[in-house]
Parts: sequence; C-alpha cells; structure tokens
Amino acid sequence: MLPSLHIKKIELTQFEDANSIDSGKVDIAHPTVLNEQISGLISNLIRTFLIFFNPLMTFIKYLHITL
Repeated sequence: MLPSLHIKKIELTQFEDANSIDSGKVDIAHPTVLNEQISGLISNLIRTFLIFFNPLMTFIKYLHITL
C-alpha cells in the first residue's frame, strides 16, 4: 500500500510541475488516495451487507411462506 501511495504522490507532483501550477502544493495527492480508500471501504461495506442481507431476506421469505 505504501509504495503505490508514494508513486502516486510523485506522479501528481511531476504533473503539476509540467503544467506550471503552484509546485508548492503537494497535498493534492492526498484527496485522490483518500477517495480511493473511501470507495474501497464503501464497496467492501456494500459487499458484506449483501452477503449478510441476502440469506436474511431468504429466511424472512421462508418464514413468511411457512407462517
């Protein structure tokens, strides 16, 4: 995880220098890494929710049919 984060920082700072934006701003790399972490977290939460929710709904349908 750490080497890829370091590579992304280097790529973004080189991109800024090439476009002659204020090269003092290195913190632009942090929101992209944070967005990737947040999207990964959200997808993991959705995946675990579906893994637990699907059998629960089947069980509720089974109870509804039997009752």
